[in-house]
Amino acid sequence: MKIKYITLLTLAMAISASSAMASSTLTEVVPVLMPSANSPTSLTAQNALIADAMAGSLHGGPASGPSDYSVITGYSAGWSNLVYSTGAAMWQGTLQDVSGARGQVVALLVHVRSVSGGNDVSLDMLTFSGTSVDGALNGSFGFDGLSYTAQAPGKKADGTTITSGDSTQLCKEYWVIVYPPMFNGGGTQSGLDSVKNWVVAHSPYDLDYLLKVNGNVGSTVILNVVPNAVSLSLSSSGPSSVTLKVMNAEADRTYVLESRTSLVSGGWTDLTAVIGTNSVAVPTAGIPMQFFRARVQ
Repeated sequence: MKIKYITLLTLAMAISASSAMASSTLTEVVPVLMPSANSPTSLTAQNALIADAMAGSLHGGPASGPSDYSVITGYSAGWSNLVYSTGAAMWQGTLQDVSGARGQVVALLVHVRSVSGGNDVSLDMLTFSGTSVDGALNGSFGFDGLSYTAQAPGKKADGTTITSGDSTQLCKEYWVIVYPPMFNGGGTQSGLDSVKNWVVAHSPYDLDYLLKVNGNVGSTVILNVVPNAVSLSLSSSGPSSVTLKVMNAEADRTYVLESRTSLVSGGWTDLTAVIGTNSVAVPTAGIPMQFFRARVQ
């Protein structure tokens, strides 16, 4: 079987020490997948992520729903995790639509704390910069002139939590979620196709994220993103049939759907061919168990 795409994301140097003012700080960066910042479910997911981070109980595994996050533990993500859509159109249901129904994007959970335990770090000391191999996702910004919020809280040495006020307030530690620069699919299939084709053309697609505290390097995250692997979606379409759909399919490519009644033995039988994003109903009456797969024609 020809493997059409491979999905890979590599993380390096996610935690390191730096110097802020007269004392040392520790900066930790955890890459996560969560709803796009423009999604109506984003705030709920951010609140959950920050609450778990402050409690030291980040959970792994896939997100439980559109208002949840997932920590990237296998260092793998696809190009679609670097695209937000401003419309309802999605790439085979993998992108974040405006209803927040599905899809996630890469974000960075940043935790900065004072090694001494004193109130000598502040949110305005943090800066972010990102560069991509093609320059399309280059960008930088800081947090000076902003405020602490429930999604960017600080904690003082006496245990007091800061969720409002100027970002210059000193504290013992703080947490903030950083959304790096992303592609805009424009809410159209052609726009999403263009993004995918662009990443393919510039593969290996490298992204470097740099976090600094008070001008000193705190953490560097290196991502390599390439196209998503295709997969097969199955859903019930009645008591005697199921609907199959190739996820992340190319719109103009033909995929052959195959089946067999045992996962470990027997040959695969061609069922039908589908083009790109189309789905097909497959009868299952009289077949107690059936396995399916898709291959590129």
